[in-house]
Amino acid sequence: MPQFDAERREVADSVRRERGIENALTPTQARLFVRCLQTSWQVPPIAWTQRESHTQLDDALRLMHAAEIYRELDGDASNQAVECYRRAGELLEWLARTGDEVTSIAPVSLYAAGAYQLGGLPAMATSLLRQAEQVEGDSSLYAEFLRADFDAVLASCGFLAAPSRTDGAGGVLADPCRRSG
Repeated sequence: MPQFDAERREVADSVRRERGIENALTPTQARLFVRCLQTSWQVPPIAWTQRESHTQLDDALRLMHAAEIYRELDGDASNQAVECYRRAGELLEWLARTGDEVTSIAPVSLYAAGAYQLGGLPAMATSLLRQAEQVEGDSSLYAEFLRADFDAVLASCGFLAAPSRTDGAGGVLADPCRRSG
């Protein structure tokens, strides 16, 4: 075991226990979830500060860092990493849906979609990005990739000459050895 692996696992365990246990929310996470629901239902939200939003963004990033530690130590199939990615995705999604100031300084919807993808929830990532407001500029390429819309990715990069490259009708992904007729 390399020199600092035990300490790294201890830090990751601490972050996961404090912020990322499945089916358990901290009081602040529960308030953020309620605020997200109230915003989507267009009812007056509970009192909330920008500092709380920034703290939840920081916690989501801590969870993603802890997940990477687990993946490095235990491999890509680490259950603890998946837990951390999923909770990070939830926190980031709830922040994105509230439309707080923090969403204007970071592409929170993209971060959430990435966390969901890494947590093994690609449908959550796709759904979130479809519901998010229009993603513009360079971020649209990332959104297309996280939605697994590879035709759009190819088109964005200038590689799409035919209408579809993933339909098996002679596109990029078609079998070059297949003979017609």
